[in-house]
Amino acid sequence: MNVHISYRDRKTPDIEKDINHLVEKLRKRLQVFRPELVHLKGVVEQNSPREGTTVSLNLRLPSGQMAVQKSAPTASSAVKATRPTAAPGLAAIPVAICVSLRSDGTSNTGCSN
Repeated sequence: MNVHISYRDRKTPDIEKDINHLVEKLRKRLQVFRPELVHLKGVVEQNSPREGTTVSLNLRLPSGQMAVQKSAPTASSAVKATRPTAAPGLAAIPVAICVSLRSDGTSNTGCSN
């Protein structure tokens, strides 16, 4: 998986740890796709002290894109709000796409064997 995260806020060890945890969770759930075809781009930015921090993620898969944007008082809580466990159906989506491609008899490009 290709990962690119931009920080428009201070990069702290806690935020880095939360981002790495998120990437590992996604990596486990996206094993059905060839790694070179999966791209995760993200931005962590401090809006204002009143608004807090916003985390935006864009996950590009061979079958489409998914995006999420969450805001929270702290960067760590904003990152945690974007986790796959915070979005219940996310885990099944890539697997369902891959299975439907294979069962239709069409090309399974992007899905690992």
